[in-house]
Amino acid sequence: GQWKALPGFGIAVLRHFLSRRFRPTRPPPLCWEATARGGDDDFWGHIEDFDWSWDARFSEDENLLNLAFAVSHNTYRFNRGMKCGLYGAVLCRHKDFEEGPGIQILGLAMHYPVKLASEEGRVDEMLAVRSRSQKEIMGAKSKSLHAEVMLVARCAREGIATDGSWLYCLQAPCWNCVKALMMAGVTRIIFQEPDEHPSFQRQREVVQAAGAEWHCMVPSRKR
Repeated sequence: GQWKALPGFGIAVLRHFLSRRFRPTRPPPLCWEATARGGDDDFWGHIEDFDWSWDARFSEDENLLNLAFAVSHNTYRFNRGMKCGLYGAVLCRHKDFEEGPGIQILGLAMHYPVKLASEEGRVDEMLAVRSRSQKEIMGAKSKSLHAEVMLVARCAREGIATDGSWLYCLQAPCWNCVKALMMAGVTRIIFQEPDEHPSFQRQREVVQAAGAEWHCMVPSRKR
């Protein structure tokens, strides 16, 4: 009799697990810092989130990665440097509100391609003349201002504490950005493109040595 009851018990446990794993997430309270989207005084101007909103079908990490993806499209506004690719980042932290635990958005940022050519020239045309080196691809010799440093610098300028904050971005940060993030007290780095290239090994080691989390979350088909 005991053995006959096991299949039914197993099915009940499986249903409970699946209901918790795939249960839609309620939108948590969101609080945006006044300077999170930049300002008109910045070279890049106001940063758009393109009407991003919380999607209950996805987890917290997935929703914030979706926000980073939306922010990356600000690069199209610059009409230059597109060879550098799209890259968006979100800096945030958990915070307790009156209505319950929520998320405080500290800042949005994207790679900003500076003008290295004349007003008529374009950075992507300059880069098209020759193939990009491995150092340029990995950020060690980049032709753009990186989103991670933009975030840390803006928070420092505005007096916003970054200890214990989390960074959501599209690709794994480069070596220079990782150093800045660890010095700023970022404790979690989540990105969505694989970090299989050997050049990311020292980034992983430094993040782990600092007691922070380095996590790749590849987008699902649903996302």
